[in-house]
Amino acid sequence: MKLFQIFFFAILLTAFTACGDDEAAPDGSIVGDWDVTAIDYGGTSTTSGPGFPTITSTFTGTGVDMNLMVSFSEDPNVYTSSGSYGVELTTETQGQSSTDTVTISGFADDGEWSQNGSTIMVTASNGETSEITIISIDGDEMILEFGDVTTTQSGDFTSTSEVMGTYTFQRQ
Repeated sequence: MKLFQIFFFAILLTAFTACGDDEAAPDGSIVGDWDVTAIDYGGTSTTSGPGFPTITSTFTGTGVDMNLMVSFSEDPNVYTSSGSYGVELTTETQGQSSTDTVTISGFADDGEWSQNGSTIMVTASNGETSEITIISIDGDEMILEFGDVTTTQSGDFTSTSEVMGTYTFQRQ
């Protein structure tokens, strides 16, 4: 479980890599202050090593105790976040299920952003660049989709995690 929590925090800090094509820009602007109202995601994590069976876990996460705000500004195009939220994380491994709540501070590393159609490119303060896809901006609600595949090596063991999900925001 500890390895997954480390992976989960790494995902949040890099602001996620998204799936999708560069489409026409959605109606509405991301510029402004946004409260996060929902977080939903799911995925798998697979660990393998010589002489051991491959272990696959599935997981789902749902945001709880949301007190998180993200601001997108222009000239310069920067984003910042403040606050915290919890994630109710349910993991199933080899028929065993566990649910834990993890508290997260902030949305992601603050940084710079640019937009090309429905794709937002973010560059965190540590220099890592990722993509997020705008699913919709409808009035004062915005839904963003993220996804990521991460592979880590520890000795002879390899772990690969795939995660896909959405953030829902309400304009302040």
